[in-house]
Amino acid sequence: MIIPYLKLKQLNLNGSDELKLAFEDVLNSGWFILGKKLEEFENQYASYNKTQYCVGVANGLDALILALKALKLAMEMK
Repeated sequence: MIIPYLKLKQLNLNGSDELKLAFEDVLNSGWFILGKKLEEFENQYASYNKTQYCVGVANGLDALILALKALKLAMEMK
């Protein structure tokens, strides 16, 4: 029996036009790292989480590595 993981095509259909516009905006800006869009995201996400800071990273593994390094640094400072 084959169990499908996710039907991503079906999930993205509702917002596909918005996703395409956002992608084109970033592509046309030339800012693939850092840039205005990332700064906007970080500010909005920090506000949503009622925190002062947010750091956007490339993927979940990068986020875990940074979190563990921050935890290690905090433990060393005690």
